[in-house]
Amino acid sequence: MDKTNHSPCPLCKNKQAFTVYPALNPKTNSLYSPADSTREEGAIVKCIRCKIIYKDPFPKPLVLQEGYEESIDEQYLSLLPERKATFLYVIKSIEKHIGKKRKLKILDVGCAEGTLLSLARERGWDASGVEPNKHLVRWAKKHEKLKIMQGSIYNKKLKKNSFDVITLLDVIEHVHNPIKFLSRCNELLVPGGTIFISTPDIGSPIARMMRRRWFYILSIHVFYFTRQTMSNVLNNAGFYRIKTCPYLLRTRLSYVAEKSKNYIGLLGSIFCGVVRTLGLANREVTYWLGQRMFIAQKPNTRIDTRFFKLKSHSILT
Repeated sequence: MDKTNHSPCPLCKNKQAFTVYPALNPKTNSLYSPADSTREEGAIVKCIRCKIIYKDPFPKPLVLQEGYEESIDEQYLSLLPERKATFLYVIKSIEKHIGKKRKLKILDVGCAEGTLLSLARERGWDASGVEPNKHLVRWAKKHEKLKIMQGSIYNKKLKKNSFDVITLLDVIEHVHNPIKFLSRCNELLVPGGTIFISTPDIGSPIARMMRRRWFYILSIHVFYFTRQTMSNVLNNAGFYRIKTCPYLLRTRLSYVAEKSKNYIGLLGSIFCGVVRTLGLANREVTYWLGQRMFIAQKPNTRIDTRFFKLKSHSILT
């Protein structure tokens, strides 16, 4: 157990940590690029106290903020049809979970180009989004005429107790302080409102089996959650009634094949060749590589809030 020379835990500030995966090269500096889906080559560590797993060295807040505002991912917009299929499934799941007795007011945090918002609007929702990336916001406003605010969830224009639903899809693993971030989401929800969070589960069977070769061990991710640590973070942010389930995604087979080369080497290259030869590159597939959906609720009344604070317990402080 290596307890030294690690960044302090970003959540509980403890200075002792296990090394989960050492740097691939002792001289490797853990790089961070928010538009880069390259494999993580730096160290990944686990806090001894709160069990949170994080990137080491841990990026500074300004590095994260500036990176997301300016980054350009050329491949991202090319996969709109696949995300549409995934997000339609998410929206239907939300409607099934909370019902649709009235016009729902939803905030999609980290909404990118706004695909989920566009689908929600088509189904009669009052849909808004917040997205740090300037380029994606410009694209969304030009092509979809969506209500998207460029910037941070901490913007004072976002009013407390305003939204029935908040979605946070593939976002929480990128933020500097998940508890602070989710506490702000809690403020924005109406009493009894619901948050839907998707994130890779590093405790999933496929993650444990693949270890460092797991698809989501990426330079872009600064946190890695398990079911327990994500539940602890949600509790500390003021949420309760936490439920979880696998999060299924849809994409082109060519995307899966290309990514496989980074993880299974020669077999991945052979797989790519087979996909091209058989003309299956544009075939849509549903896949699961360890992502989970977490659903949690903001307490509905002051009585609920007091009861929740009495019953909840976490090692995070």
